[in-house]
Amino acid sequence: MESGALVTDEIVVGIIKDAIKSFECCRGFILDDFPRTVPDEKLTKENTSVDAVASGRSNHVKFAPSNVDGKDDITGELLLQRKDDNKVTLGSRLEDFHK
Repeated sequence: MESGALVTDEIVVGIIKDAIKSFECCRGFILDDFPRTVPDEKLTKENTSVDAVASGRSNHVKFAPSNVDGKDDITGELLLQRKDDNKVTLGSRLEDFHK
């Protein structure tokens, strides 16, 4: 996981099923970048009720920049770049995809 490679649906679903049952999640939880596949979505529908969905807004420094550098256009919150959002990781994922 630390390499930035994607893990299998089974691993993700297993981790989330366990987490949902934990005391820490009894008052709710946020799933970031999930669901990302059809099996993930099925888990979400079977085991949870969704209170709110994130905006889904996405920025790109060149093709869809924010109006104020580093800030969300609507909320004004700081924008962050994921650690795995880089050329090396993208290249690796594309290579895996084409195998």
